[in-house]
Amino acid sequence: MVKNIVVTGACGQIAYSLLFSLIQGGLIKSKFNLKLLDITPMLGALEGLKMEIDDTASPLINQIVITDDPKVAFKEGDYFFFLGAFPRGPGMERRDLLEKNAHIFLAQAAALNLAAKDAKVVVVGNPCNTNAYILHKKSKRKDILITSMSMLDHLRAKSFLAHHLDVDPLRVENLIIWGNHSKSLYVDTHYATLGQKSIYDQLKEHHLEEALQSHTQKRGEVVIKARGKSSAASAANAALEHMKALIKPSTIMFSCGVYSKGNSYGIDEDLIFSMPCIVDADSHLKVISHLDISAYRSFLEPSIKELQEERDVVLGFLN
Repeated sequence: MVKNIVVTGACGQIAYSLLFSLIQGGLIKSKFNLKLLDITPMLGALEGLKMEIDDTASPLINQIVITDDPKVAFKEGDYFFFLGAFPRGPGMERRDLLEKNAHIFLAQAAALNLAAKDAKVVVVGNPCNTNAYILHKKSKRKDILITSMSMLDHLRAKSFLAHHLDVDPLRVENLIIWGNHSKSLYVDTHYATLGQKSIYDQLKEHHLEEALQSHTQKRGEVVIKARGKSSAASAANAALEHMKALIKPSTIMFSCGVYSKGNSYGIDEDLIFSMPCIVDADSHLKVISHLDISAYRSFLEPSIKELQEERDVVLGFLN
């Protein structure tokens, strides 16, 4: 059966990078339908985007659907990239931003109920953890896997380690990003490996642990300062890698924002929180819940508090 790949915010810069990776077989190698959603004023731009995709003559494209209606875009969707979100403008309070996005994601949550069985979702549009939380709370389909993206932070940390330890990034495994996609995140290298060796010991030896945290937490704003725009190509790459991790069984841990049930690491129930995950042989996402983090558990508290505050704000809009 032909799969349906859904992209929201399809006229944005992240989507522009992502889409051309998808049509080159970056996610699946078989034919698929591409369903592109954006707001009504962008329908003309969507038509132009469709033309560009057509002009690649990709043998993987079965059909392209462009629409401003989430129900049309989401029907029978298998893989969802939620890239669209309301951006924070000058002088906008955090509560205002959360409210704007709450209304967007409430409407999309209702449409998400039309998705295919066992659909997989990655939310990229910020604040991605809380936007994913809204989808999770309001979607009635419990078979749909709703996650938020911490892969960008994961890859930023991996790149830092590979550069400073002078190794191939592919050899850096089992890193963990805990918490929110924000400055409150915590990069955990205690279980990370380089081949059979512990990376944590090497970080301590080279006095790099503090630099790693700072680099990963602040990388987004550093990119904006240098480029004049937020991360787009690297975010698109991370979104693709995140979805690939969700659909490919592996025993190697990766970082993924998932719904907390309150039974892992003392993380507050009812949050979307980045934790260490694997995908089992049956393609089910599993949280690795047996790690001993007691020595540094306190570093998770800033994200817990931040996400609790965001959750409490949006709950007022969900009822």
